[in-house]
Amino acid sequence: MTPMENFDFEIEWQFAEPYRRVDLPDLPDTHPVRVFADYWMTRSEEDSPMPRSEFSPADIPQVIPWLMILERFGDSDYGYRLCGTGCVDLFGIDYTNCELGDHLPEESAETRRREFEEVWREAKPVYSHTRVPIPGREFLRIFRGVFPVSTREDQLDQVFVVIASAEPLGGQRDDIEPA
Repeated sequence: MTPMENFDFEIEWQFAEPYRRVDLPDLPDTHPVRVFADYWMTRSEEDSPMPRSEFSPADIPQVIPWLMILERFGDSDYGYRLCGTGCVDLFGIDYTNCELGDHLPEESAETRRREFEEVWREAKPVYSHTRVPIPGREFLRIFRGVFPVSTREDQLDQVFVVIASAEPLGGQRDDIEPA
């Protein structure tokens, strides 16, 4: 039996730290969410998603391990197209090719859906702080950033999610040049 199968989400999840929104200035300058937010802002127009064609992994290699790319299908369902190696290590699960809600307590999946729907509606990023909602990993505190992305002109069809530990990761930030 896997740890997921042996976990009582209703009883044990209540001890996890609640999800809370944070403002971008609250994030350390070198945190992957902050670095990607600064990059995203140089490549998108106000109240518009970043065009996918403006994204180059070579521009921000320090963020790529913490990046997840999700695509929307149906009215409010999302599928993971990519889950970076840092996220896989953090979660202990590779979400690539999974659907939103796989391997998550229902409450956490619903929080993510509401968050994604807001990003979809407003075409603006959302930043948050929470604990990893996975059994055996709930002691890990994380910052999350959810960013709207468009593969077609003016049509939001992807969300990029950057997730990394809220604890210092080390490393230096490279300046991000405007596109």
